[in-house]
Amino acid sequence: MWQDTVSWQRASYGRVLIVPMNPRVSVILPFRNAAETIGRALRSLQCQSLREIEVLAVDDRSTDAGPALVRSFQAEDSRVRLFESNAPHGVVAAINTAWPLCRASMIARMDADDVSFPRRLECQLDLFNRDPLLSCAGCQVEIPGADEGFLRYLDWSNSLLSPESIARERFVECPVVNPTMFARREVLESVGGHVDSPWAEDYDLWLRILAAGHRVAKVPEILYQWNDDRPGRLTRSDPRYSRENFMRARAHYLASLPQAERGFAICGAGPTGKTLARFLLEEGASVLWFHDVSKGRIGERIGGIRVLGGAPIASSGPGRNGPVFLSCVGSPGGRERVRRLLEDAGQVEGQDFFCCA
Repeated sequence: MWQDTVSWQRASYGRVLIVPMNPRVSVILPFRNAAETIGRALRSLQCQSLREIEVLAVDDRSTDAGPALVRSFQAEDSRVRLFESNAPHGVVAAINTAWPLCRASMIARMDADDVSFPRRLECQLDLFNRDPLLSCAGCQVEIPGADEGFLRYLDWSNSLLSPESIARERFVECPVVNPTMFARREVLESVGGHVDSPWAEDYDLWLRILAAGHRVAKVPEILYQWNDDRPGRLTRSDPRYSRENFMRARAHYLASLPQAERGFAICGAGPTGKTLARFLLEEGASVLWFHDVSKGRIGERIGGIRVLGGAPIASSGPGRNGPVFLSCVGSPGGRERVRRLLEDAGQVEGQDFFCCA
């Protein structure tokens, strides 16, 4: 286990560890009032098999003993560097404080609640060495004590390993657990890095990266422990992480697609489809119709948009003249059923249709 590696490291390398002048990876670690967990997070980074790293721990105006604890790590390991956020509050400002201070060409992220397993950074760097066209990488994760909803998300996210699958599924949920991010610095800079947005800043970043055509993959190994059960964690407390705001993010980037001028047809007139349609209309996109299998909905109008029955492809135009289909069927197996139906009709996922539930 990674805890055992700490003792081995100190016995072998002595009390003070020296940061290399040219670290291969800069790890950005924002924290706020994380005294209970940040020691464990930092120890897991000290244990990394890739030793040529630096850790930029950015204090987002903590009021607990967290900063003092980081200073104690900095005193014994000069790879750890403590900074104070240059804005009153917020994870985006904390991350952006670290940008000009990073010395490596590769940037990794980590959260103060979590644990990076010993080979995480080494394996992610190796993935880049094997694929020179890769822009960003994640890894598979575990979530101790996860509830059923998180387990479904975890199984889905851990199944997305290739650039093709991650790009294909990006409008279903955030396809990469953000604190596992490992990316080329120039790629992050080219898309504007982290920005404040009306929705989750991490999902917004991945949608911008993928919209720009960058290749994102994952190491097919569990290398990160994501502890998402702390009440104060952003994913549990910040309204930008609400399901509604995730849907707003999808609508914004769907409406920005080049093929959005063809209009959208939404497969599924349930709550997910109706919510997405509303936000697409707010973005100025055209929603041409809904498709649904429920006889009670067929023939209705939802916000003035008619609900059709039958196979979705029957109402589309020839070739690429028809709308872009959005699968919003949330029932078990619904995504795969709609996907097969559209693929059998010659529609190309990522061009003619996207899954959004």
